[in-house]
Amino acid sequence: TADDIIEAYVTSSDEKGTFYKSISFQSIPTDGSNPVGFSVPVNLTSLYGKGFTPGRKVYIKLNGLYAAKVYGSLQIGSLYQGTIGRISEFDWLDHLFPSNTIKAEDTFVRTFSLSAAYTDVIQNTLIELDAVQFSDTSINRTYYDVDSGGGATNHTLVSSAGGPERIIRFSSFAPFTGNQVPKTSGKISGVLTKYN
Repeated sequence: TADDIIEAYVTSSDEKGTFYKSISFQSIPTDGSNPVGFSVPVNLTSLYGKGFTPGRKVYIKLNGLYAAKVYGSLQIGSLYQGTIGRISEFDWLDHLFPSNTIKAEDTFVRTFSLSAAYTDVIQNTLIELDAVQFSDTSINRTYYDVDSGGGATNHTLVSSAGGPERIIRFSSFAPFTGNQVPKTSGKISGVLTKYN
């Protein structure tokens, strides 16, 4: 209810269709503490064309918005049927203000092991997973596999050093969906989000 304004940096982009009507953000602390990641659902597409590009600082006016944990992730948006919903296409200009400040992604990306990355406090922040590979069940498949049904395909990642497998999901809208998953180990970077 107060005129509080926070600042955060964009970690996602809907330019290639991999995020839909949502912007992921994270803080960039200057005191050595861990960043806080969160998402803001907005009832618009092509948000990258409105200034919401990775690394850009955005000011968010909180007055009139709501916050809640959804699937372990902090979300800030409008109230919709008792939960967090999208900020309407008529109201977003009252709450989201992209600045001219842009930080290079490599200045705030953090590297994690596979087991350490799949925690709620990491969600919506920019991360890199080192020494990971796809499990044998994903080899010779494409990132999006139409045989799996639905609009996304689940694959499993494993650490090159061993340990538990983790699910990674690829949308049918990703620009690389027709490429085969690699057989070798390496790095993966992006924004981790969870859905039920």
